Amino acid sequence: MAVSSVNKHVERKLSHHRSIDIVGYQRSDGLYDIEAKLIDVKGIDITTPDRPDIPVGESLHDMTLCLTLDTTMKIIDVNTSMDATPYNTCPEVADAYKALIGERIGGGWTKTIKILFGGIKGCTHLRELLGPIATVAFQTVVDEECRTKDYQESMGVFKAMVNGCYGLKGDGVNVARLWPELAEPFTEISPEITE
Repeated sequence: MAVSSVNKHVERKLSHHRSIDIVGYQRSDGLYDIEAKLIDVKGIDITTPDRPDIPVGESLHDMTLCLTLDTTMKIIDVNTSMDATPYNTCPEVADAYKALIGERIGGGWTKTIKILFGGIKGCTHLRELLGPIATVAFQTVVDEECRTKDYQESMGVFKAMVNGCYGLKGDGVNVARLWPELAEPFTEISPEITE
């Protein structure tokens, strides 16, 4: 039994453990690889029609999805591997992800994923990886591209980041410190006065 790190008084028994690991690589040919791996492990022995004996600790799912991108976030190539699946038919859908070639990670990405791989057109687990792959791609490609450009050339990227999250709100201290020319005036919201 494991003790919760959140609630020290509750004992827990492992039921399901999903780990997702996503790594961004800069390639020697000027492109980028964003590689995502998903592994599911159960806390009990389980069985499926195609895998009658999956003991505790053995992967129920072990899948990898790698997108190769150019500097504009356009997908140049897609590679998948499905080393462990619950059903023998699961790997049959892996090549469907080649449909991403030519797409660009950016606005409308979630909609594109749903259109291309919703329902039986894709694998739930590979599809699930495409959301976090986008954020890692941004961190990988944009960080590297900004690092190699001067401040003014990178301004368009910085501008797109403002108001993208709480930490980078336009009227906040971080934008004022990082990109003063993009800072917005602070506006305090007054509570309504009722009598």
